[in-house]
Amino acid sequence: IVFGDWSSDVCSSDLGGWFVEYSGYKWQMSIGELDQRSIYKGYENVRMDFGLDEFLRFCQSLNIEPHITISFLNSTPEDAANLVEYCNGDTNTVFGSLRAKNGHNQPYNVKIWEIGNEIWENPINYANGFIKFYDSMKRKDPTISCIISADIWQWKPFFDTLMTIIGEKCDIYGWHWTQPHKNLEPATSEEIYKVVVGGSLYTEFSLDSVDKWIGKLGLKNNLTQAITEVWATYDPNVYEWSYDTVARAGSLENGLWMASQIMSCIKKSDKLSILEKTIAVTTYRTEINIHEGIRESYKTPSLLACIMARNHYGTERLQTSVKSEKYSVRTIKGLFNAKDINYLDIVVTASDDSIFIFSLNRHPKDFIDTYFSFSDTLVYRKSKIYELYSPDYLDKNTAIEKEKIQISEQMIEFNDYYKFPPHSFTIIAVPIKKPTNVSNEDRKSTRLNSSHRIRS
Repeated sequence: IVFGDWSSDVCSSDLGGWFVEYSGYKWQMSIGELDQRSIYKGYENVRMDFGLDEFLRFCQSLNIEPHITISFLNSTPEDAANLVEYCNGDTNTVFGSLRAKNGHNQPYNVKIWEIGNEIWENPINYANGFIKFYDSMKRKDPTISCIISADIWQWKPFFDTLMTIIGEKCDIYGWHWTQPHKNLEPATSEEIYKVVVGGSLYTEFSLDSVDKWIGKLGLKNNLTQAITEVWATYDPNVYEWSYDTVARAGSLENGLWMASQIMSCIKKSDKLSILEKTIAVTTYRTEINIHEGIRESYKTPSLLACIMARNHYGTERLQTSVKSEKYSVRTIKGLFNAKDINYLDIVVTASDDSIFIFSLNRHPKDFIDTYFSFSDTLVYRKSKIYELYSPDYLDKNTAIEKEKIQISEQMIEFNDYYKFPPHSFTIIAVPIKKPTNVSNEDRKSTRLNSSHRIRS
């Protein structure tokens, strides 16, 4: 998981998800001597060689904030509390001493805990059970944050039923976000592309809607949001979400979809505390290299977009205004509606000495000439450009060409102009004297100059 909390310098990684809700799973199966761990006989027979301690040590080695999902269906509040004690308790506690026996004397101090995964069938039962888990876990460590595994698909009725019962006994309202890209009637490739890269407007709408619901219940002071799974599917009828085999899902197009999701979440970061990419879908791929006869793993453009964003951002979000031409796509059965979408999308963050201009050119064919205006003085010296681009938005990496698409880097003398390639994600890292705002009120503004657009 490669993207995390905007308020910190660490990213978050989730141990759990759908796996913990399988029949028969217990967290105790993931600790202790490898050869003595139980073989889990559920959906598939596995032994958790990469278990709880391995996961947490991995997170520590990379300065990653761990996020653990507790099984709601296969656990009790006492089980959950014992796991909190195992991770965070002193060695004079029962489960803290067990952790020490397993080779880790110091507490892991896990702060992010999600109770259940997609427990959406009966919100009343889940709400009442959640409170019991919450109270039991908080008694072990009151400093932890508990995420509710909520539902965005059943909309406000689900929220109202759930949160009216839970009230203040929740720290983060978590939900999962996916965008289906399966057209159920004939559509051109370009139409599908425009819908895909414009879908993040629905993410923004959902974040704004949940924020309003939280406000109406008077929970703004103690409840924020988290998107604990984000991914896209291209053919749910063949379980593509699980097998991740559709070629288009590994293309640059999907990388731009991921970039658009990240940028939308930056825009709404006052409402959102955690964004986590689902690593099992459109992230890494593994297949046979038919030329070499060996199995190869490689990064997808979706992962490359996450790497760009994670490595080049500031913790302060700046006010940004963009003037751009827009597009719309006819209503296509099975796809999101794409109406009045900016061809050019820009968000800006700042660190102490740089601003990072995230730019998405959604146009499938055209370069976009862009002019910028800054309210404070920039340090005009060489700036760094990071770019995700390929001649065709359906280009993809494969086992044979593992780096056909990669992040390009170059130094430029950046003043107030840049020409963004078609179907591209770009980050411009610009040295500054102090944080600045970007506006679009006149010729100096960040804008699309349509008269200077150049056909690719």
